[in-house]
Amino acid sequence: MNIRAFTLIELIFIIVIAGVLSSIAISKINTKDLLNGTQIIAKDIEYSKHLAVIFDTTLTSNTKISKVNQDDFKRGYINKIRQLWGIKFYDYYKHNGKKIKNPNYIIYKNTFSGKPSITTVAIDYADKNQVLGIDANKNTFNTIKTTSKRLDIKKNYGIDKVEFLGACKGVKQLFFDEEGIPYANPTSRKLEKMQKECIIRLSKNTIKECIIIYPESGYIKLLDDKTTLSSGKPSPSCKDYK
Repeated sequence: MNIRAFTLIELIFIIVIAGVLSSIAISKINTKDLLNGTQIIAKDIEYSKHLAVIFDTTLTSNTKISKVNQDDFKRGYINKIRQLWGIKFYDYYKHNGKKIKNPNYIIYKNTFSGKPSITTVAIDYADKNQVLGIDANKNTFNTIKTTSKRLDIKKNYGIDKVEFLGACKGVKQLFFDEEGIPYANPTSRKLEKMQKECIIRLSKNTIKECIIIYPESGYIKLLDDKTTLSSGKPSPSCKDYK
């Protein structure tokens, strides 16, 4: 009985093919995870806009709302100034005194009175027993059982980098007023109405997805090849934004 073994060239050829197929499979998995995460984050940005529109921004009391009865999604402090709801991204969070480099975000009401806290964050629309943010004072996921775990976007979707470009370049914060108009946020006490699109770029390894927020209308969509800017010009691809 003759048994034919693979030659060295044939083995190398098989290994190369297997490597290519594996890289394609991994790339598809990475792309799917990143797209899922991008879609979730876009929905949460829409939610922050929704909160800004539905809540009365002219109330004059300074009463702290109870943390117990939150069926109407109200939480935090009511101030004389306008309440703008928005989203803020962090590059890390702290746990047991250690920095953990996992991108995450918070949806909260900007009261212009300091850092966001557990008393000013939004209630999760999917689970009213959870909040959409980490307490800035404690700054940890694990000790706050009511924090939605989906905010840990590195763990859930593999997102390792978040960039704010365009009108909100470098600020990593975005707010909406009661008309749904978006504002870039250079500092915690200075808001500027956007004059052009804000681009949020999310990366997983070398793969990138972008969310685009239009000025004036506050319209939110995922960037694609057919996206047109408010200027009427076609948008650059996600990777080409600077």
